[in-house]
Amino acid sequence: MHSPYAPHKAFDEGYIQVSELYKLHDTQSGNPKGKPVEQRLTSHRHGGPGSGAGLKDTVFFDPEVFRVIVFSQRGAGKSLPSGEIRENTTCDLVEDIEKIREKLGIQKWLVFGGSWGSTLSLVYAESHPERVAGLILRGIYLADDAETQWFYQTQTKAYFPEEWEEFASIIAPEKRHNIIYAYNELLHYPDKAIREKAARQWTIYESSCYKLIQDPDYADRAGRDPTIWAKTVIEAHYFLHNSFFEDGFIISEAQISKIRHIPCYMVNGRYDVCCPPHTANKLRRAYGEQSKITWIPDAGHTAMEKGTMTELSKIRGVPMDDPAIVAEAQEIRRYDQWQEQNDSSGIFSFITTARLRKRMFHVFVPMLAVQLSGIALLTIYAVIIYQSLGLTTQKASLLLNSCLSIAYAVAALLSSYVVEKLGRRTCITYGSLVNTLGLACITGIAIGTENNRSNVANGFVVFFIVFITFSYWMLWTGPTTIYVNEIMPSHAREYGVAMANVVPIAIGIAIGQKLPLASANLGAKSYSILLAMSAFGTLLVWIFVKEPKGLSIERIDALFGEHDHVDEQEDQVQAQEVQYAEEIQHDQDEKKGSDVKHLEDLSHVRSA
Repeated sequence: MHSPYAPHKAFDEGYIQVSELYKLHDTQSGNPKGKPVEQRLTSHRHGGPGSGAGLKDTVFFDPEVFRVIVFSQRGAGKSLPSGEIRENTTCDLVEDIEKIREKLGIQKWLVFGGSWGSTLSLVYAESHPERVAGLILRGIYLADDAETQWFYQTQTKAYFPEEWEEFASIIAPEKRHNIIYAYNELLHYPDKAIREKAARQWTIYESSCYKLIQDPDYADRAGRDPTIWAKTVIEAHYFLHNSFFEDGFIISEAQISKIRHIPCYMVNGRYDVCCPPHTANKLRRAYGEQSKITWIPDAGHTAMEKGTMTELSKIRGVPMDDPAIVAEAQEIRRYDQWQEQNDSSGIFSFITTARLRKRMFHVFVPMLAVQLSGIALLTIYAVIIYQSLGLTTQKASLLLNSCLSIAYAVAALLSSYVVEKLGRRTCITYGSLVNTLGLACITGIAIGTENNRSNVANGFVVFFIVFITFSYWMLWTGPTTIYVNEIMPSHAREYGVAMANVVPIAIGIAIGQKLPLASANLGAKSYSILLAMSAFGTLLVWIFVKEPKGLSIERIDALFGEHDHVDEQEDQVQAQEVQYAEEIQHDQDEKKGSDVKHLEDLSHVRSA
């Protein structure tokens, strides 16, 4: 390993449904917080087409600086269905990337891709230039037919003759003039063994040619990968259709002019026989001044060779004097200045500032719901168990307390994992719903068996008590704490969280003092009060709680109907500048008109 960074651990992993047919696998790793110096985001495009991507591809990125999004295209890697080629074109992939960006709430990201990933990165940038902060490309492939033929048909076999002969050996001699077409037939052959053999031969040939210094173990491991059929069938599909655009499309003036303002860093092995260096040079000439290329003198095609990996890891940390970083720092500074002028961090700011009042309300709602449900649980625990079920012996009480303690410990361990997997709003909503349904079951059992309580009924009540306690700690209290901390602005978080707890706790204490007495007087019918409290909390959560998971500061602002105050400030400055320019132009026009009239008057005088 020649990168200073180890593969990251994902803080978020899952699937996104991009069409009726496809679900794409995506992961997020690195720093999820989006602090000022960490607001740059990176999206990684894998090779292939069809190779898939995973956390092994995160070694180029500083996990303290970047939030890294890695995903596999349609049919590739862990995306589903595997190896599917229907509705699988470059245009589909570009729109999938946009759906991922929108899902994650990212305004702009740094795009990284190698080999086919460089192709897809360029096409995406040309389709959505406003969403791309920069391009970092490796092993440039522009998807022209001549490039594809270079590797599979015409040129690479001059450097790796034995490997190409082995590659071509399973194809009949009369079909070798179009070897990709011939392989595509074998990859769709009815006999599974033939399909797998073709996929293995294809993959071993590719892997044998990727490195400057051949690594037989590397090729052998690639040939034994269980996903190679899916990868090769997608590759053949794209190559046969010329990646679904005409030769020269990417670097045509109509396309490349859309992205010439975007910084583009390229890295290419000097001895890359898969994506030859002249392709990268062709892109550099078309791209212009904003592009820079670094040639690796001791590397072929793969990103995992020492020189290539070292260079890619080096340029992940963009220099601090880079124009994009300078612009970002200026925006952060302007936001801080705006915040100092417009946002008070004192305790009374939650009363005097409209945007903080709105946040406080949305924080107050789930905290109140948690308190209401907590009171219901404590009342059940204190009254229902000991009075109604008759668990008055020390042995019975100890047994129940042990069950609840175990439930609490397991719930606490699972809470962080579940909240990152499902999202804040989903956890809080599910937690409140489960508690309400559990209380409904307890209420029904208690009222129905009030005069004839059996051990079976008691057992069901105890089960539901343990179950909803587990749900309360795992799905409700932990996610609520995370939610409250995320949506409160950092400068006012301490006061905000404290104030959000004061009122719900006060309400909880007031209600909690009365409920045991009401339960003693009303008997089992009092459980309906607890059920109503929990149902009311669920309704509040369903209406008011929003989902901040994985969103940028700007998107969290947007959730609450706010906007980017820095942009607003800039718009005001620009509007003032335009107004000032118009006034100057107006004065100049008036002066010009006055001068013309004066000349006309002089002309009349001379004529007279």
